[in-house]
Amino acid sequence: MRRPAALHSILLALAAAVLLAAAPAAADEITWLTMEFPPFFIHEGKERGQGVADAVTHLLQRHLTGYTHREELAEPATIMTRMKAGDHVCTAAYIKTAERERVMEFSLPDLLLPPNGVTVKRATAARLTGDASGAVSLAKLLANQKLPVAVAVGRSYGPLDGLLERTKSTPHVYWRHGDDIYRGLFDMLMRGSVDYVIGYPYEALYVARERGVESQVMSLRLTELPDFTFAHVVCPRTAWGRAVIAQVNRALLVERPTREYRQAIERWLDEGLQAGLRRQYESKFLTSR
Repeated sequence: MRRPAALHSILLALAAAVLLAAAPAAADEITWLTMEFPPFFIHEGKERGQGVADAVTHLLQRHLTGYTHREELAEPATIMTRMKAGDHVCTAAYIKTAERERVMEFSLPDLLLPPNGVTVKRATAARLTGDASGAVSLAKLLANQKLPVAVAVGRSYGPLDGLLERTKSTPHVYWRHGDDIYRGLFDMLMRGSVDYVIGYPYEALYVARERGVESQVMSLRLTELPDFTFAHVVCPRTAWGRAVIAQVNRALLVERPTREYRQAIERWLDEGLQAGLRRQYESKFLTSR
């Protein structure tokens, strides 16, 4: 029996779509996955594309001339799924963890970051510290069930991950899913839903300025963390991913000593952190392999 022409056309279109979806990504194309994560990745406003990781990605792309590049917004859980699948994707601001190293190929350090801190309202900071300044211990904060906190699912907080992992069945620790990995937490803090959240100091400063509440919040240093930490470009732990990372490493050795690269990393830091970053940049970052 002969199919109607319209049905025949629909079937052909569906078959073509299936074949297209099944076709592997071109070996010379890199999809750079970005997150809703200012000031690392900035997707809105006049500063769009000028985040720390945005700038570093663009500098490295100059050297990856054998590839075409595109960008795509994704949440952390999606990024992990695509890395596990071996898709031709990379991203530029990942901290090493044992779980990630099983599925991701890591570059040399591409970012030097100040440590995560605790973001609090100035008016309630004394509840956490006993005074309005000074460092705090996350272990002690988490032990206090009268102090609710929210953290982002899929984000690594570096050495803090082990402490946080042990709280997953604890009702005063809220694990938040979402495309953004800090803004939503910050808004929970400002609404009074939680007493503190965890984030980088310049992340807190950026969002506080964006919300017009800079004078109302502050960042407290955490005793469990070192002065600075490294982040890396990651691609899947496959032959394709290793080949891309090899080129990224060569590019990093060229770019990291330049003033342009250092300025990209420190652009969103407040002046109080810049001097310390520059010392660490020379003594640790440039010598890291």
